[in-house]
Amino acid sequence: LIESTDGEDLAGTSPAILGLLARFDEGLNALRKTDQIVSSMLEVLKGRCMLSKEGAAEILLRLFEESEGCVRDALRLPEFSSVLADLSVRGSGKTREKAGLLMKKMMESDMDSYVDGNPMFSEW
Repeated sequence: LIESTDGEDLAGTSPAILGLLARFDEGLNALRKTDQIVSSMLEVLKGRCMLSKEGAAEILLRLFEESEGCVRDALRLPEFSSVLADLSVRGSGKTREKAGLLMKKMMESDMDSYVDGNPMFSEW
């Protein structure tokens, strides 16, 4: 997907283009079926390019809205919450907003997993 950060311009525009594709059902479905999509977007969020981070956050928001499985994948990644927390403080305005929305969705999903007192994720 987006593995090379050698060309900052390409690395910056790739998530933006994928974010545009994710606005359509076909594009979103293709992204959702992509192996390791959540961890790939996490790597982009950890990168240096703010445009890439904005695009990755947009993609993750759309994936989280459509797929509980993607939220579960994110909850299983130990770094995911800390990267979002960092972006919610040190990102651009758009990135901070999207990071906050992503954290809210993760919290809501995590709370929903405690149905009848049985945690869905007993160990991380």
